[in-house]
Amino acid sequence: RLAMLDQELASRAEVVRHLTARAAEQEVTANLQALQISLADPPLASDRPVGLPRAVQALMAAGGALVAGLLAALLADLLDRRVRGAAGLRRVSGRPVLGALPLLAHAPTPDGDLPPAFAEAVRHLRAALGFALKGGGAARVLVVAPVSTGDGASTAALMLATATAAAGERVLLVDANLRQPALAGLLGFAAEQPGLSSLLAGDPGVAPVQTRFMNLDLLAAGIIPPNPAELLHSHCLAEWLGQVRTDYDLIILDAPAAGELADALVLATCADGLLLAARHLRTTTTTVDRALESLAPVAAKLVGMVLVGSPPEDQPTR
Repeated sequence: RLAMLDQELASRAEVVRHLTARAAEQEVTANLQALQISLADPPLASDRPVGLPRAVQALMAAGGALVAGLLAALLADLLDRRVRGAAGLRRVSGRPVLGALPLLAHAPTPDGDLPPAFAEAVRHLRAALGFALKGGGAARVLVVAPVSTGDGASTAALMLATATAAAGERVLLVDANLRQPALAGLLGFAAEQPGLSSLLAGDPGVAPVQTRFMNLDLLAAGIIPPNPAELLHSHCLAEWLGQVRTDYDLIILDAPAAGELADALVLATCADGLLLAARHLRTTTTTVDRALESLAPVAAKLVGMVLVGSPPEDQPTR
């Protein structure tokens, strides 16, 4: 048994020797086949990352943000179609801007004092209209219409009427907006009382009522009819205006939006002049173009524009 173990140990030692020799040969062969590369010129630069200083990077980032902001603001201004100030309204409409009225927080009262800037703006508008409406012996009939609904034409008409009446002229204010009347409420009257709609329907008993303002009478719109356009086309309107011209110095008709309905066009055919009201930062150039296009048949009667909600630089000063 010892002889057998000795023989097995000798055999295994021979295998180990053979494997060791084979591994040495393979290592020599691999070294002979390997591509030897040597570094001839080592790099002279530092092993630290190379870049701009952080202060320069922060300055460049701030400059890029500023340029991007300016470009965004410029693009927004170019794409903004809203009317900005009297100069913008004059440029868009091609018509003279007769006045620029700041916003008024409440309706005027006979004993209330208006803000000086607002009172001066209304007087400026009244004086400009006096030159634009060259009336003779008969009363002047003026239609005040907004470019679009909510542009403040009713406020402009009311303030113009009260200022003219305060100057000693007899003024008749007519709410010819038979769709969304507002003047009766602004002057403290009930909206259900008989008015222009009843008069145009043939009621001879309808007459203007005296307001709290001296020399100022009001004919309210009355009950909103189902056919306001047909009523305004009635011959009664022109006949009635011919009758009341002898009793007043100025007749102001408050009309619906000229860019949305044909009512302002119908009313202008019976009037001596037409005044369009636009709202600062609300009226768009598109609605101004639409209103002027719809009023093209009576373009000769368009005396000018009035800006409502004007910025401070457009307000007249003493």
